[in-house]
Amino acid sequence: PVASSAPLLSAAPPLLSSPSSSCGFWTSLGVQGRVVAVVGLPSSSGRLWVRMQGVGWAYFALALGFACAAGMGAAMGKRAGPFQSAVLARVDSLPPRSGQESQATFAAGCFWGVQLAFQRLPGVLTTKVGYTAGKREEPTYEEVCSGKTGHTEAVQMTFDPAQISFRDLCRVFFEIHDATQLNRQGNDRGTQYRSGIYTHNDSQQAEALEEKAKHEQAIVKRVVTEVQRAGKFWDAEEYHQNYLVKGGQTGKKGSDKAIRCYG
Repeated sequence: PVASSAPLLSAAPPLLSSPSSSCGFWTSLGVQGRVVAVVGLPSSSGRLWVRMQGVGWAYFALALGFACAAGMGAAMGKRAGPFQSAVLARVDSLPPRSGQESQATFAAGCFWGVQLAFQRLPGVLTTKVGYTAGKREEPTYEEVCSGKTGHTEAVQMTFDPAQISFRDLCRVFFEIHDATQLNRQGNDRGTQYRSGIYTHNDSQQAEALEEKAKHEQAIVKRVVTEVQRAGKFWDAEEYHQNYLVKGGQTGKKGSDKAIRCYG
C-alpha cells in the first residue's frame, strides 16, 4: 500500500475521493469557494502533488483516480468467503473467554486489509501490523517497500484458543487472499507482499503445513505460501496500525461488510 501520515488536503474536506493504494494516485473533488482537484503521486521525497482548478480539470482528475483504482486496486470491495462468514457468525454463540492467549502471525499481501479481516473474527483479541521474516533490524516502511530487507508485510495477533482455533485462523487466511501468487497480491508486487504463515510452536507448524496441503488439494494449484517458524516481528509505524478503521471502516466483531483497501 501507499500511505501518508498526513492528508494532502486539510483546508476543506473533500466531497468525494477516489484513492488507490496500488498505483499511488490520490484524487479529490472539493469545494472551497470553487471546484478544486488535487492529484497526489508519491515520490522518493514523500509526496508530490499538483492542485488544479476548474470544473474540467476536476473531473479529469477524478476520472483518472477512478480508472487507476479500478485497474489496479487488487483488494477493493473484497467480501467474506464461506468459511470466513461461518466464523464471523459465531459472534452470537461464542463460549466464554478461557483466560488463555496464543499468538499467530500471517502475511497475505497489503497488511491493512488483512488486519481488518482478522480483527473482525470472534476470538481474536488483538492485532497489529508490522514486518517479519527479514534481515534488517528495525526496518522502516520505505526500506521494506524497497525489497532489500526481505521482510513481509504481516499481521500478528493474539487469540483465545477456546473461542477460535489456530487451524480456523489458517483456513480464513487461505480464503482472504490468493496463495498461488508468488511475491504479489493482485497488482501489489514485491517480496514484501508474499504469502506466509509464521508459526510460534510445533503444533502450529504441523497444522499450518496440513492446511496448506489441504488448500492446494482443494484448488488443484500450487500454493506458494511459506510456512516457517516466527522470527522477530517489528511493529509498523503508528499510522499503519488499524489504518482502515481510522479511515471509517468497521472493525466490529462479526461484521461481514466488504473490506476496501485504499491509501
